Amino acid sequence: MELKKIIIILCGLLFLYSCQEKIEGFTLIDEGVYLKLLSFEDEAQSYQNGDFVKASFSVCHEEKVIYQNFKYIPFLPTNKSFDLIFTHLNKGDSVELLVSKSIFNDNSFGFSSKKITSDLIKINMKIHDFLSEKEYDVFQKQNDEELVEQQILRNYLTTEQNIEEIEGVYYVKLQKTNDNTVQKGDVINIQYSGSFINGVVFDTTFRKQPFELVYGTPNQVIEGLEKVLKVLKNGEKAKIIIPSQFAFGEKGSSTGLIPPYSTVIYNLEIINIK
Repeated sequence: MELKKIIIILCGLLFLYSCQEKIEGFTLIDEGVYLKLLSFEDEAQSYQNGDFVKASFSVCHEEKVIYQNFKYIPFLPTNKSFDLIFTHLNKGDSVELLVSKSIFNDNSFGFSSKKITSDLIKINMKIHDFLSEKEYDVFQKQNDEELVEQQILRNYLTTEQNIEEIEGVYYVKLQKTNDNTVQKGDVINIQYSGSFINGVVFDTTFRKQPFELVYGTPNQVIEGLEKVLKVLKNGEKAKIIIPSQFAFGEKGSSTGLIPPYSTVIYNLEIINIK
């Protein structure tokens, strides 16, 4: 009887192991996590459990880069699988990862995997540094304004549901319709309120006349609004989260009302498309 139990257990383990798909050129690190080392540094600093990781990375889908971080903001791996990845790496290493959606989303990078149809997400990553908690605190104090903005934005995005992204701008459709989509040359009337991430409103058209514009005509609205308007339909409402690079930039608004490197949020409704 005992021998039978042992045989059943061994067969079960063999079955589970065989279910892990082998991918040529990659090492299976954990369930749903594959790693390919592209370049490495032999004598460099290695990862210690609890370190913050300072890395640049790009997310690819169907051979196209669909997301890329441009600043190396340190992040803390938030699950066992990502911890295991970094135990294999040194400072300066470059890797290609294939990661399941669930593991990727557990380590929120401010990017939604919703539009990715494949089961595994491809990430190209270069490790720039590993920081202890003390070193991370020093880094935070020395951050420039742009890095601070990106950190705040990344944290804020984790609080939103059903978020979508287009060309670096994020939005959530609050009300959907089956009406016409905005096209270049359309005359559209919108109502909006603009606020900072902390909720302080700096501009609004509500309780006033709607704002009218000809879509596609330069300098009528900030770039971030222009990007999202083209995916909205007549009668729809949306919350639009715009990083400063697509809003008022490194100098802020000409009036001084919007400080430099300020992410802004617009709650917008399309009243009419002519």
